[in-house]
Amino acid sequence: MIYPSNPTRLSLLLLLLFAATKPTLAVSGLGDTLIIIVSGGFRGRATGCHCAAGPQGGLERRESLLISEFGDFRPPGLDCGAILDLDPGGGMARSRCSLKGLARQGLKIVGVAGRDLYYGRSFLDEAASSASVQLTSANIIGTNGKAVYPLWLSIEVKGVEVAVASLAETLPRQAAPGSLTTSPPDSVIATLEQTIPPNAKLRVLLTDLAEAPLRTLLNQTSLFDVALTSSRQIYTATPFMVGSCVVIHPEPDGRSLEAFIIPPDLRVAAGWMLRRPIERTTPEDPQFTNWLNDCLGSESGR
Repeated sequence: MIYPSNPTRLSLLLLLLFAATKPTLAVSGLGDTLIIIVSGGFRGRATGCHCAAGPQGGLERRESLLISEFGDFRPPGLDCGAILDLDPGGGMARSRCSLKGLARQGLKIVGVAGRDLYYGRSFLDEAASSASVQLTSANIIGTNGKAVYPLWLSIEVKGVEVAVASLAETLPRQAAPGSLTTSPPDSVIATLEQTIPPNAKLRVLLTDLAEAPLRTLLNQTSLFDVALTSSRQIYTATPFMVGSCVVIHPEPDGRSLEAFIIPPDLRVAAGWMLRRPIERTTPEDPQFTNWLNDCLGSESGR
């Protein structure tokens, strides 16, 4: 259960809650709950972050945790942007394989952040298309003054339609080719409210907004039930409430397997997080390791 509270009290409460629910969850024990895998700030870390300390990540290790938690079942995944590796030495290959690998693990929709346009829109669109991943953004604007991506996309989770929108941080000048710009996130809220998919039961925001502007935005509207942000400027322990919206900050660089689990009555405030750090000692899934090596090899040769 998530309670709006003083950040210090909330952090303590969540630590106690996570400690109490640490045993592995079996799919058979989850009943009719809605499970959504969440990620953000992945930065193309297909083989892990290679950090000096702490969780390492890596898609091949993530796959072994997915199997241990869910078996053959793959809950749908949502990513809140900053998914690309911007390293000139192999960044494009790692970005493509990250998208393809996350898609193999259930990723359905990515909210486009300004960072994701580093190589240009055509690269991002082609990489997402080849991975069968959909892109959304309500405030990345083309030369015609209109959004270049769908305002809303939908996924079905246990028979429930979940509508997904994305708002990118406003940039003074967009560096991506094609003269793309971003309009202020609050300037498109009215349009989003008017275009909500009619059968949607839950509404999710994907964003890279920092905590302060995100709080301001969410306090101005009750449009969203859940918000995922990839910003590095989040200071309250996740998840936390802003009004009636649950805000989640996924672990950056893919260093954890994370899912938000919503009860059948769809009360998001009663939802809880599954979070499994992907440690250096987490075993790699051999089949996924082979696939990843093949992907990186073929993409590097393009």
